[in-house]
Amino acid sequence: MQREFSQRYRNRIKKLVDELNLGHRLKYLSNYEWDQSRSKLPFAHVLLTPVRNTPRIMRSFHSRNQSTIRFALIGFILGVALTGAWGTHFQSKKKSSSKAQVKNQSKGQTQMSGGLVKFGEVYTLSDKMNFEILRAKYTVEPLVCYNSSSASHKSKLVVVDIAIKNAAPYENALGETITLVDDSGNLYETGSGCVALASSKGEEFSASLKPGQGLGQEGLKNPLQIVFEVPFSAKITKMMITKGRLGKNEQVVRYLMAGTDPAADSHNIIAPLPAEVADPSDKSGATALPSGVGKMNVWCPAGLFAYKFTGLTSTTDQISERLVPGEGHKYMIATVVIKRLGRRPESIGAAQSDDIAITDTDGEKNIRLRTMKASSYDAIREEQELALGEEVTVRFLFEVSKSATLKTLVLSGGTYPWTFDISK
Repeated sequence: MQREFSQRYRNRIKKLVDELNLGHRLKYLSNYEWDQSRSKLPFAHVLLTPVRNTPRIMRSFHSRNQSTIRFALIGFILGVALTGAWGTHFQSKKKSSSKAQVKNQSKGQTQMSGGLVKFGEVYTLSDKMNFEILRAKYTVEPLVCYNSSSASHKSKLVVVDIAIKNAAPYENALGETITLVDDSGNLYETGSGCVALASSKGEEFSASLKPGQGLGQEGLKNPLQIVFEVPFSAKITKMMITKGRLGKNEQVVRYLMAGTDPAADSHNIIAPLPAEVADPSDKSGATALPSGVGKMNVWCPAGLFAYKFTGLTSTTDQISERLVPGEGHKYMIATVVIKRLGRRPESIGAAQSDDIAITDTDGEKNIRLRTMKASSYDAIREEQELALGEEVTVRFLFEVSKSATLKTLVLSGGTYPWTFDISK
């Protein structure tokens, strides 16, 4: 009878687990290795772990009935898991019907208790990790991390420099980091691979620290940085850490940005965007222009590449058998150095797009016809790869009217664009 009961229970649970992919919910309930869960589920540990140092009759009872007890308990917890899974499923379906693209996650919720803190101060958090925000800035330059983050044609970056130190007498790891809040109440959390240690050059690194060990302190000269991608117009008003300070009745700590709240500390300042990408109508320097204002012989970051525009010439030469300037037209050739800024090698072709163009005062857009080698009219091999820091000089070919008054050159690989004045 007991065997039949156990087998029926096994079959039912296995079927549900397979159909709903809930195996990960039960990973601690299918074996006797309870090192990670004993303290969380002591009652389950007693039921599922073989009994030692007990009378033989009790060990015999436990041994005979352990399978039934185990699967009865799994069935009970599975029921709880299923209730949560189905509830989450229906709630997700309900949320997905909303037309809003960006959901304000902070309005209408009770604010968690927390303390106000400032940049440049070290705080011991509840997990016994010393934490400090050194500085922060708006930028369009990519941060070399495991999943390199870069500005796009719609977004800029916020980079935060932090320092951590293990204040516990045991090995401790960097847990939850920072959440940003903008002036519309939108939240931005640290994505996977978006924490970078300068010396790792984008490779994975260990944030597990021995007692007294630290990362990111000024004296180490090895910055520890977190990067966030936010819209052009977003202004960050608050940074939060979802844990309180040790010994205080707090759930979070908050860094209110200077100028956004009367209670904000004057040290909490996010450095503005560089002048060449900052919208001059926003005095705070937080809003990015849709296209940077480029200058010759100056590196301009565009996604995970950078451009340096070094010269512009014209010709009426026949470039190839098929490339001959039409009547009343000429070719313009822009010489540009391309540099790779991303961790992984990438082809030269990825640094180009149809956004690369010359415009004239009539609004005519003349897109790139060919990308040529630096020393000849031959086309480059677009599959040629560039590793981090590697450069290559290319020449972009355009056909324009001889009578046109040229205005701008736009360089972009489909990411953040740069506009150069070529009217003079």
